[in-house]
Amino acid sequence: MNIKPAQLERDLENNAARAARGQARRAELAWLFRAEQEPVAAQAAADLDGSLIIALPYTTDVAPATPVLLAFTDDDSQAAGYRSLHTVDLLPAELPRQQLRFENRHPDSASGLADGSLVLRHARLRQVQLLTPDGQCISLEPQEYLLEIGDAPELTDNEQANLAHQNADHLDISQQLCTQILGQDDGHWLLTGLDPEGMDFRCGERRCRLPFPTAAFDRPALGDAIKAYLKEARARLGIEWTP
Repeated sequence: MNIKPAQLERDLENNAARAARGQARRAELAWLFRAEQEPVAAQAAADLDGSLIIALPYTTDVAPATPVLLAFTDDDSQAAGYRSLHTVDLLPAELPRQQLRFENRHPDSASGLADGSLVLRHARLRQVQLLTPDGQCISLEPQEYLLEIGDAPELTDNEQANLAHQNADHLDISQQLCTQILGQDDGHWLLTGLDPEGMDFRCGERRCRLPFPTAAFDRPALGDAIKAYLKEARARLGIEWTP
């Protein structure tokens, strides 16, 4: 089931910013381009508002206050001809949430961040360009691209507790969503991220993302989005739905 380009194309019909955020959220890798230097591969994750978090080798030289280009893609969307380019300033990732979200997505990075061989950076956005297979270039300014999170405690304060609870007590839910809705193979699927636009899962080296139909910022909206998918997943398995 090739959900990634299909989801991006559905998003593009309604909201170009959501389409670009979705592609960056799905991507595991970014290429960092600097003037007159070789590109550098960096592991990538996204914060709750869609801004980007990357880990770079500590030897990577980035001049202060000098914008750089990050090219984000995921394998399926790239194969379909989509790319997103982010012009950013790289700043220290100072929020504890940013490191937690990054390590949830890339647990293999924890030792590198701890011993200093990797440094975590928050990419402050200047502009995004979403490139489509037909040659269209959609430009987005920060105020168009970034989500306004505001005071959303279920995400800003409780995300890690929500993840820990599901991974400890409701692995069956993650398994059903990943296999029945996203078409993934069976496995030990863990919830690694919960943001207003979807849920991220990991099973070993495999990763997938379940997008919400509309953005959800509080417990009732998050619950409704997850229950709707879970009801569909259990129906496909022939399991009676019990909210």
